[in-house]
Amino acid sequence: MLPLSAPVTSAFGLLLTMAAHAVGWPVVEGGSVRLTDALLAELASLGGELETGHWVRSLDELPPARAVLLDVTPAS
Repeated sequence: MLPLSAPVTSAFGLLLTMAAHAVGWPVVEGGSVRLTDALLAELASLGGELETGHWVRSLDELPPARAVLLDVTPAS
């Protein structure tokens, strides 16, 4: 894995985007952040909330909620 700032790596993303656009795959105008912004606006309109940058070591730390989504990695 290389960062997109490394030479040539971002070219693959551009190539895939161009290929996808040529055959009808959807590419968000304005970039992925526009999609994220739209999803967050919809979540907020429904009374939802997104919190980032908070380490959760136990589910007991979370407030009661109908649904909770966590970005987790396997324990080492």
